[in-house]
Amino acid sequence: LKCSGRVVCSAAPHRDISAAMASSLGALLLAAGAAVGRAQTPVASPAPVAEPAMAAATDFSPFPGYAGPLRVGGSLYINKIGPSQMALAYTMFGLDSGCDAAAGELRNGGCMLQIRRGKNCTDVGAGLAAETFSTQQYRAADGWATEFANITATAPHVASLASHAIVLTDRQGSPFACSPIEAFSAGPEGDLMVLHWERYPGYQGELEVHRSATVMIQQVNRTRDALPGQVLTLIFDGGLDPACGAKEAASIAAADACGIHVHEGAECHNAGGHFWDKTMVEQDPWAKVRYHPGVPVLLTAPVSTGLTREQLRGRTLVVHDATGARTACAQIDTFTQEKQPAEGSEAPRP
Repeated sequence: LKCSGRVVCSAAPHRDISAAMASSLGALLLAAGAAVGRAQTPVASPAPVAEPAMAAATDFSPFPGYAGPLRVGGSLYINKIGPSQMALAYTMFGLDSGCDAAAGELRNGGCMLQIRRGKNCTDVGAGLAAETFSTQQYRAADGWATEFANITATAPHVASLASHAIVLTDRQGSPFACSPIEAFSAGPEGDLMVLHWERYPGYQGELEVHRSATVMIQQVNRTRDALPGQVLTLIFDGGLDPACGAKEAASIAAADACGIHVHEGAECHNAGGHFWDKTMVEQDPWAKVRYHPGVPVLLTAPVSTGLTREQLRGRTLVVHDATGARTACAQIDTFTQEKQPAEGSEAPRP
């Protein structure tokens, strides 16, 4: 597995994930950071904090007035872990590839994440939000960046961030993308995971999801309406459709193309359709959930399904190629250390 940017990737990431992950999203995301062997300062597991536990920026659009080619996708999460400390976790793509440089080589506010005083992306304000970290530099290799880190921040709680917008600057320091920030609370203790993959019944193509691939599923609740949902952390080291790359994906319109979705069935030979609570959510929340090959760790935006953790357990997770065909499948289960395959062994079939 070859990775670039600020992470060093492992061929079997799930074997390094602690079984004692805390229930907050920050702990889940930081565990994912450890899983890909990030060769920087170790990050401590967050202690429980008062809800809402996290802020999310997942709806990136061009900065007002920006007419350049960059179009950002991905998700950024901020989690309060102490009086003056927050956990920052993100995977983003479509960034300025010129931002793959050391901090000392960048000038004029280049390659920065900025939380602005404005309330939304149409009115971001001229200044920085003083009650949290003002800027955080990102590094983008081939246009994508993955980061898991503890940062110094003075915001009293993450809910205060939901009244602001986050802005990205290019290598010249010019803003080019923006996302509003929304507050979420962590779900009940215990994470769901997918470890044991198989070829989807009837699929005859060449794609083969590696047995070391891992998906972690964390329950979250949208603060403004308490709607239950999930965040998926995707750790893949092969087997995804290369036609689903960030540049190519924009032109792919097939239903389910490049998707990774929870399905109704409990077995891969009878997976059924997408699974969500249709009494609470009218439109299919899985329709926009896509993976991106080449990004070793991808955090999805919260998927507002209306479902609880127990409703998801035992269902199937299905991977689709660029045509929308189902290529791989696995059953969702609770995570325990005993279910991890031994080093050098094949993962047992469920």
